[in-house]
Amino acid sequence: MTRGEKISEKLKAAWARRKAASGPKRCSKCGSEGPFYRRKSRPGGLSSHCQECIKKELDDYRKEHLGEVRKRGRARYHFDRKKFQGRLIAMRLEKKVEVLSYYGPDGRLQCSWEGCGVTDVDMLTIDHVGNDGGKARKAGESHGYMLYAKLANSGFPSGYQTLCMNHQVKKELVRKRMIREDGESARTGRRSTSGTLQLRPDSDR
Repeated sequence: MTRGEKISEKLKAAWARRKAASGPKRCSKCGSEGPFYRRKSRPGGLSSHCQECIKKELDDYRKEHLGEVRKRGRARYHFDRKKFQGRLIAMRLEKKVEVLSYYGPDGRLQCSWEGCGVTDVDMLTIDHVGNDGGKARKAGESHGYMLYAKLANSGFPSGYQTLCMNHQVKKELVRKRMIREDGESARTGRRSTSGTLQLRPDSDR
């Protein structure tokens, strides 16, 4: 063991004795017991401030220096645009897969229409079970990645399901056909013969 390694071991042992004598680690700002971020340069390998205090400090700094923060962000983006774009694409794809899998049958990345085995993420979309997607968009609901992020951040609310693009169109055609036949049956007094939407039993989330 080299001299440097011996000194390092002594320091670690001294810190362990100090930590055992002083009790659990506490935030030097608010006094809470953490959780803390890992910091190899700090004694004990943890940050002196807890995660909540550090987040608050960062938020306060961004609010006070918003223009400067945005300027540095744009400079980093233009310095390595391909790297940032790759990260953004990967992040959005990961969120899309997470949401579509949750609203798919049995938590799988698959179309919820009965008998459909489409699993290609590029062919799958989010569908409003109650056919109220148009009203939701008029009310300000987002679409695309922003919708996936909203659903995930809201705890995956009910009323949505995963459908492939073909069955999105099929569902709308069946809905319009049922409305048309119901109108004709009301005029003629005969019951509509159109079938119901062929969705999986677990697609009512």
